[in-house]
Amino acid sequence: MNNSISVHRYRAFSMEIESQLPLPELRASAGKPDVVIRYGRAPKFEVSAMSDRCVNANEQEVHLYWEGAGSYVMRQGSEMIVDPIPTVEEALLRTGVLGPGLATLMQQRGHLVLHASAVVINGKAAGFVGWKGQGKSTLAATLFARGCPLLTDDLLLLNGKNGPMMAHPGFPQFKLWPDSAQCSLSESPESLPKLMPDYEKRVRSVTDGFASEPVPLGAIYVLATGDDFGAKRLPLQETFKQVMSNTFCARYGGRIFLGLNGVAHLRNVEKVVSTVPIFRLERPRSMARLGELADFVFKHSSSM
Repeated sequence: MNNSISVHRYRAFSMEIESQLPLPELRASAGKPDVVIRYGRAPKFEVSAMSDRCVNANEQEVHLYWEGAGSYVMRQGSEMIVDPIPTVEEALLRTGVLGPGLATLMQQRGHLVLHASAVVINGKAAGFVGWKGQGKSTLAATLFARGCPLLTDDLLLLNGKNGPMMAHPGFPQFKLWPDSAQCSLSESPESLPKLMPDYEKRVRSVTDGFASEPVPLGAIYVLATGDDFGAKRLPLQETFKQVMSNTFCARYGGRIFLGLNGVAHLRNVEKVVSTVPIFRLERPRSMARLGELADFVFKHSSSM
């Protein structure tokens, strides 16, 4: 790993980012930084034997620890300190920055961050949520292959402070399992780099067809298995449950929402469930029917 003190500038999630750690997944920029990522020493705390992703949090900062990678400290939505272990692969270190690290900073900045993928259909964002392995990225990639711009994969930033709930662009890449890359994008997995050296998931960079500006959130689809294609709008109580359970940072425990962070989080959730339709999207779990699924979602989303 290269601990260079060189400074790099990027843009993602409508934020300007300055980073000592190179982040080639992001688009280069030259704006005044909203967020600074730097190497430093993280405070020590007892690591739980129950998880390799531990959390220690208060109203000002969140400390995450990944066994095999190191520590990440996010402070007041503007600073991330990265304290790597000496033997870490840089790709793994970047995964922590681009996933839980940025998600926590965005949450601290008053945004709602869902574990979701999203594309743009007729000028509005269609977001896809569901448990791990449900096919969020695969569906988004299939729609992308049919001409729908990619908005984000894995992290969906939402904010409706000054009007309608807006979905913000992440960064231009998909993370796909080999069979998903083949079936959704018709690309040989062997032609795509691995996310990490000992991990089979592949990275597909997007050069054209990336939505670089925020768009209104048109709908959220909760992926589920069924015998045929169908989209049923969920009742208010169920939508609240789905948004809360698919909040990216919820996996790290309630302490991450202390103080004003929790107040802003609940307001954002309330605005989503009261203004954005959320559907249970049932479909057969068949790679051979991905094209039919994409056509169904495109038609359904376009009708709203």
